[in-house]
Amino acid sequence: MICDTFYEALAMQAAAIEAAVPEMPEHRFSLRYKRKKKTLIKAYEKSREKNTDIHVEFGKIRSKQRLRFALLIIVLSIVMTGALGCIVFYWGGIRVEKHNGYSRFEYDGEDIESAPKTLYPSYYLTADMTGWDKEINEDSEEKHIETYRNDNKTVIFRYTDYWLYQEEYPKFNTEELRTQINGSETHITIHKEFGGELPRFMHTDDNYIYELLYDGISKEDARALFDTIKPLRYQITYDLSDWVKDPDFGADDRCFINSTIYDRGEETIYFEVCIKGIFNGLEISYDSVEVKNAYVNGYEALCYFYSGGGYTIFWDNGDYIFKLTSDLPFETGLEVAESIKQIIG
Repeated sequence: MICDTFYEALAMQAAAIEAAVPEMPEHRFSLRYKRKKKTLIKAYEKSREKNTDIHVEFGKIRSKQRLRFALLIIVLSIVMTGALGCIVFYWGGIRVEKHNGYSRFEYDGEDIESAPKTLYPSYYLTADMTGWDKEINEDSEEKHIETYRNDNKTVIFRYTDYWLYQEEYPKFNTEELRTQINGSETHITIHKEFGGELPRFMHTDDNYIYELLYDGISKEDARALFDTIKPLRYQITYDLSDWVKDPDFGADDRCFINSTIYDRGEETIYFEVCIKGIFNGLEISYDSVEVKNAYVNGYEALCYFYSGGGYTIFWDNGDYIFKLTSDLPFETGLEVAESIKQIIG
């Protein structure tokens, strides 16, 4: 073909020029030139492959390039118009829209419908009951009952939904489980006897009323057993022995969120676990200086750093959304987050 002969002649001429000039002067070609050169080479290869004219192939390639560029401009225009200036970060199911002056968080995973709808804790009698026969009489989210027997001694441990308990004992004033101390509401344990039933110690966490009924043991021994009843909750296991835990935080009334605050001088750790449904729409009215990704116990975590100092680590463990906010060094904060375990106590 004419094209082959033409390019072979050019190649021979270029080789002769390169041999005649020992040192070519340095030259930086423009980006436009490089793109055109790349397109021309591609058109030449296509023309040889299809046995067509190089100018036809060059025109086709240039037309496709212009079309792709035009489509890119259209897509960018749609994205910028819809975003209205916000920046979106997404990691591990956590989505954050960073606006001017505030950020909005949502859970954007696929399992939100199958995730737990509450944070109801399970309670356990942690006393050593070796030698006692144990029987689980009922076990559901609304009610749990287990009975222990040892000769003529009987212990019944149970916890029941607060409102279900009122239906079961309509004449019992559940406000007896509360008292006013220095103007603040404090939960107390009471000893109660209902007609024809075993005596019991009772307490409430605003979601459950849990109690220990007893027979054949002393009131003092029953109280000691009652004090070993502990919830199973997500808790920080990192050594915070020199920190002070704020007693005014805990589970919300609907058991959708569980919060804990620790203080040590000017340092703070705020830990929260919540159901996925309630996490959506969370807004933080602080500017961030950085958003980056990390891992907490193998789970993808999105880390939001505040312009005034401190950060929040968000992650999803498959069931719940976890948040840990602190002004500790970030690596230490990650260690605290990784220490969070579901334990009894």
